[in-house]
Amino acid sequence: MLQLQLQRRPLHLESSGPDRGRIVPVGHHILGCSQFLLPSPSSEGGSRIMKRIYSAIWGGLLALSAGPAMASGAAAGRNDYAITPNEGWDRLWNEVLMDITIIGVVFGVAALYMLFKYKATSPGQIGKLPKLSRAQAWGFALLPAAIFMADDFFLSANGWTLWNVYRRVPENALEVKVLARQWQWEFDYGQGVKTDTLVVPQGQPVVLRMTAEDVIHSYFIPHFRVKEDVMPGRITFLWFMPKDLGTYVSVCTEFCGTGHSNMPADVKVVPPAEFQTWFASNRQATAPAPAAEPAVAEPAAAPAGNAS
Repeated sequence: MLQLQLQRRPLHLESSGPDRGRIVPVGHHILGCSQFLLPSPSSEGGSRIMKRIYSAIWGGLLALSAGPAMASGAAAGRNDYAITPNEGWDRLWNEVLMDITIIGVVFGVAALYMLFKYKATSPGQIGKLPKLSRAQAWGFALLPAAIFMADDFFLSANGWTLWNVYRRVPENALEVKVLARQWQWEFDYGQGVKTDTLVVPQGQPVVLRMTAEDVIHSYFIPHFRVKEDVMPGRITFLWFMPKDLGTYVSVCTEFCGTGHSNMPADVKVVPPAEFQTWFASNRQATAPAPAAEPAVAEPAAAPAGNAS
């Protein structure tokens, strides 16, 4: 019995060229595209073209590899990029938002243009592929990729610069120790001053050295764009610059038990003079009372009969 083995291959209907109206395997069509983009070195002029293509690819890769260093240098040279963590995060977010907005608008306009430009004018119309030269085909593929990668390198360099700012604590920062426990925060200023509300002076950097007593917590002050995990057996830190007077909220953002939602704590930013007054009053209130001096017994009075 004659057995036939059929190979299932998707088919493509040619709409133009010498094969117009013929049904050919998709592999043949793809091979034709690959031969169009990458000519065989054995063909006339093929070797020279391939060398130019490979040189362009390697040159582009080298240029892109230098992108992060150039962008990092540019970001590092901008001393005003991230004066404080909250300003830096806001600026970085605005740059990302601007980038994705521009990209979305450009691609949306391009999609609408192609949708109306190349729409069918009759029910039976068959579309035609655009005719591109080798340079146009490679440029269409590589140029958008290069632009996207350069933009990503730029944002990454700015993010790295901001992270380094966030990890360098200013020398004049007010240090407060933070102890987290289920389900409250304790802020220790030293000299016996401990509160459940974080009070800080306006215009002075504040660094929090944090640890936990029981489980993992995470301290987050949304207004100042800072957050850090707080863990037992470890000391983590964050710092921020309180520039605006007012009362803000801080929360725990790591689930720590049934009372997790009951761990908000106020952050009060007050003028420096008011902070000094507050600190002095709390230090006096918590200072131990001086020990009472032992009473000195008065000498007994002499008997009246012995008086001369």
